[in-house]
Amino acid sequence: MVDEKGVPVPGADESITFQVTGPGMVAAVDSADLTSHEAFQARERHAYHGRCIAMVKAKAAGRITVTGAAAGLVGSTVSLAASGGN
Repeated sequence: MVDEKGVPVPGADESITFQVTGPGMVAAVDSADLTSHEAFQARERHAYHGRCIAMVKAKAAGRITVTGAAAGLVGSTVSLAASGGN
């Protein structure tokens, strides 16, 4: 997580919700907090030391957009290209 100037905020622990559009899904989330009892297979996770991740699984080829957002914070979006084949 970063502040309005783009500076990392290592103490941030807000709950981040991930949304996916396109041919993909959130397969798992994590924050590296070994004491957390939050489910891995979810769309929401509390940040730990200002970080958390969403692992995205493509269901088909196409453009996948992943958005992470938290109450009171500006969200962030990334776009991925998923290719077909095995």
